Amino acid sequence: MASWGLIPIYSGFSYDMTKNMIGFSPIHKEEPFRSIWSCADVWGTVDITNSACELNVADGVLELAILGIDKVYDVKDVMCDEESVRFDIMNGELHFDGLLRISKTLKVIY
Repeated sequence: MASWGLIPIYSGFSYDMTKNMIGFSPIHKEEPFRSIWSCADVWGTVDITNSACELNVADGVLELAILGIDKVYDVKDVMCDEESVRFDIMNGELHFDGLLRISKTLKVIY
């Protein structure tokens, strides 16, 4: 069980329930990168490539207002469950207009 504690460290996972924030900054920057994540009653995978960051929800619904990723200043578009969403970049993070309820996929395109 102790080895599961390495996954958040390796993936650079951060989570703040009070801000509805989740973030990833993998230790090893080689791409593609894939990892599992979990918070509260939601879990899924994250896939990071040179052209996108895809957050996949396997079970539950992720309520998200802020996303922290390494290439935040290169972001061109964000899709939540296949619909484009508005965002701003503040303090090196993506801030969404309102609370996103992700049941399938959040795709950030660079």
